[in-house]
Amino acid sequence: MSKNFIQKSFVFLLSFFVFVIPWQSRFIYKDIMLEGQIWQFGRLSIYASMLVLFATALAFGWHRREQWHLSKNKWWYGLFFYGLAVCLSKPLPLLGLYYLFIIFAAILFIWLAQYVNKKNILWALLLGGLGQSILAIYQGLTQNISANKWLGMAEQLAQNRGVSVLESGDMRILRAYGALPHPNILAGFLVLAILAGLYLWHSIYVQSEQADWQIKKIRKYTLSLCLVIVSLVLMSFALLATFSRSALLAMLATLLFIFVFSIIKKDRLTIYVFIKYAVLLFITFFAFNLYYPNLWASRFDLNNRLEAKSIEDRGLTYGQLSWGNPQEIIFGQGLGLNTYWAHKKTTPLSVDQMQPIHNWYLLALTEVGLVGVFMFLVLLYFYLKKSLFIKNKNQIWSWSFVLLILLLGLFDHYLWTSWTGWLMVGIVVAIVHNKE
Repeated sequence: MSKNFIQKSFVFLLSFFVFVIPWQSRFIYKDIMLEGQIWQFGRLSIYASMLVLFATALAFGWHRREQWHLSKNKWWYGLFFYGLAVCLSKPLPLLGLYYLFIIFAAILFIWLAQYVNKKNILWALLLGGLGQSILAIYQGLTQNISANKWLGMAEQLAQNRGVSVLESGDMRILRAYGALPHPNILAGFLVLAILAGLYLWHSIYVQSEQADWQIKKIRKYTLSLCLVIVSLVLMSFALLATFSRSALLAMLATLLFIFVFSIIKKDRLTIYVFIKYAVLLFITFFAFNLYYPNLWASRFDLNNRLEAKSIEDRGLTYGQLSWGNPQEIIFGQGLGLNTYWAHKKTTPLSVDQMQPIHNWYLLALTEVGLVGVFMFLVLLYFYLKKSLFIKNKNQIWSWSFVLLILLLGLFDHYLWTSWTGWLMVGIVVAIVHNKE
């Protein structure tokens, strides 16, 4: 096979990998049980997307053997051996090693992504979000989520206990899941895809400006622009169907940041994109509210039974970090063990009711301690400092992606506890680091 074919195969596989990140098809090879009950965070699985990632790595290695070498950055080895020590020194080392494997698989994706044009990742993310939005809108309209083992989807019925719903009078309204295990994860993925769509919209405008907006020169961008706009409308509608407060607030805050930053920098094209999407979002919200009147208002009603319970349950998870234990603060409880220790300390709750701390930063501190968090931050700084702190035309978008993922981490745990969450972080790092 020619090198050109292998290179194209590598780019296609990596793009396809980004597209299938939301699909949860997996083989569960071991269930670590607690008190004889299935424990959500103790299910050791091989995801189909992992196989795509490893196939991508093989294609890359076949084409660029000279690039396979040990890193000269000693911090990577420090992080790996520290993670290994934390896993092996705590209960359930097999579980810790599984989560360590997930972290380094996401790092493998980041490393491979640097050899691909940023726009390949952005388009794959947009199309992945479009596919999820179509599925989510169907779920919202039909109020039905059927099980599908090939897509990794579990059946979700509004009347069942533990399913994410809203209450409106005596009705229970099912929130959209897409192919993901919870509406909040779907919402996080969708806002990331929406931001990718806005970036691509801006890029098309930049290319059109360079062509002096001459119809014969910019006609080739028409289909791309239409695809971006249609995708943004559908993803916005699907985001509303998840009824995720945290994702919507994170997106609105990021949009406000883009608008203020673009005014300060006098970035005319970015301001145009912001205004046009703001109009689209308003129209979409108006149309959504016609179909689901007052449901979004109930998400901010603190007197609503489900909302009050949700806020109370989230607040209770913050007590799972033992501030009075210096050893735990410095070295952590162990990867994947936050709910394990919480269950040991809080016996009245059943295994299926235990949730990790709903904050990415505190959860990371809880499981790997100050030492592990410090190593992560140092590695991210060295990897992204050139992209974030050197002025360039896309600086506003780099900071926007970082801000979005940081805001999402304030309100939930999935960026730390799930394969999809780690890859969402990986996508942001890849987008910020990669060149056009």
